[in-house]
Parts: sequence; C-alpha cells; structure tokens
Amino acid sequence: MRRIILYSLWLPLVTVFAGCNQSPVQNAEVVTPVPPTPIVLEKVSVQRHQDLSSLFSQHQYDLATLDQGAPHLALEAFPTDLSKTRSSEKKRLFFLSLLPMVLKANLEVEEDRTSLEKYSTRLDKGDPLREDEQEWLRSLARTYRIKEDPIQSPAVRNNLLSRVDTLPPELVLAQAANESAWGTSRFALLANNIFGEWTFTPGTGLVPTNRPEGATYEVRKFNNLYASLQSYMRNLNPHRAYKPLRDLRARMRHRGHRIDGMTLAAGLTRYSSRGQAYVEDLRRLMRQNKLTRFSDVELRPS
Repeated sequence: MRRIILYSLWLPLVTVFAGCNQSPVQNAEVVTPVPPTPIVLEKVSVQRHQDLSSLFSQHQYDLATLDQGAPHLALEAFPTDLSKTRSSEKKRLFFLSLLPMVLKANLEVEEDRTSLEKYSTRLDKGDPLREDEQEWLRSLARTYRIKEDPIQSPAVRNNLLSRVDTLPPELVLAQAANESAWGTSRFALLANNIFGEWTFTPGTGLVPTNRPEGATYEVRKFNNLYASLQSYMRNLNPHRAYKPLRDLRARMRHRGHRIDGMTLAAGLTRYSSRGQAYVEDLRRLMRQNKLTRFSDVELRPS
C-alpha cells in the first residue's frame, strides 16, 4: 500500500508588529505560523472483496464502530468481484470504502471556506489584503467558476461563499450508490467513475453502450476513486444547474439548521433526466440504508 499526502490550499499569514511612530518596513517583525498538519490518506489497492473486508477488520472499521471514526484509507478502485457478494455485504463494503474519502474531501472544502470567511470579514471592515492573499482569493473564485473579482465586490464574495461548502455524507453516498450500481457498473470498474460524469472530448472517456446516434459525449475516466469524488464536488458546487441546492444549503446555514441530505436532494432535479423521480430515489436510498448514521462520523486522529 502506498501513501499519499493530500494538501488543501493553505496560505501562510504574516503578522507585522510596528510602533505607531516607527517605520513598518524597518521595524517589522514577521511571524509565519506553522502550517496545519496535512491529513494523510493511505492508498489501498485490492483485487477481491474478501481482501477489502479483511483490511477493514484489521483497522477495526465496521458499521458498528463508526463512533470510533473512519481510518485514513483511500481505496484506489473497487474490487472487480464486488457484484458476486451478497447484497448486504456489497453495500457495507461500498459505504465503508467511500466514507473516509468523503470526509477528507469535505475537510478540504471546510479549510478553504474558513480562509474565505476570514478574508471576507477583513475586506468588509476595510482591511486590505496582501497581494498573495488577494491572489489566493481570486484563484479560489476561478476554481469555483466565478469570473468577477471577489476583492472588489461583497456580492461576489457571498456568491463564492455559497459555493465553497460541504455536502452531507449521506447525500454523497446515496448518489454514488445510485450512479455506480453500488460500485459494480462498467463505468465504476473500468473508469473509476462513481457519479456518471460526462466528457465531451472524444477519446478521453468510455463510450456508453446505448449512446444515442449522433451524440458525442463519453463517460469520463479517472485515475482513482478519490479523483472522481473531487470532480463530483467541484461540479455540484459551482454548476448553474445546482444553484437550487446551494440556495437551500445557504438558507439552512443562515438559520442554524443542520445541513441534511434529505433536504438538499430537492436541489438535484437536474442531475438526471428523471427529475423529481431521481430525487425520490435518493431519498429512498438514504432512508432504507440509514445513511444519516454517517453524517457525524469523523476521520480518526492521525
């Protein structure tokens, strides 16, 4: 098993202390804090579902031990024989495999959101940002597909804040199960594509078996499952089709309510051509598999 260190965007803060009658350039004391310790996910590759089950047992990781947290494991790809196990075991392995990566992806977003809130507060108070801080903020805006300058406009920063936010694990897991057939679909096994994302660059993905004549889209390929998860979150958070989801989430935050997947699912009618029926499928998955039990799980301390 290999190890990979996943860093989120981190920008060192510089504090300058200067007397009121002194030159800040000549008398500045620069203090650079130690960056936060990166969370390490251990890359895991297995061939059979039995090997995956044994790995989880070694880490004392199961549905009954979620109160102890999730281990720092990142499954590279689903076992190719996952469809051959009984339904309950397939679901167990599926949820346990994805949960640590969902938690890690949300932590990365939370760190960016915390920095965004801090810089927004400073700008609202008329406290200018340094050049490197401004570039970080503009880079974040570009990542979330905002063309306007967040430095100059509070409205742009609020729009960005609505996009830089987490997704409830129960919703992510329900969509993953629905779109990948519990990790057994052709696209999940051959392309590590958990959420059915498309690409319109010919030759870069897999051609769907029943693709309509004249269509050019392909199902996107990913190097590993975590890359698919990150792409999915970067798609949901900025895409105009999912603005209803972001509006619901922002209202829940404003009112101090827990952001739950059952409510946010209402903002995903455009994720599938099935519209509201797709939303009801997700809610049924969450209820039948008791996915809210994953909502408060945390990664174990390193």
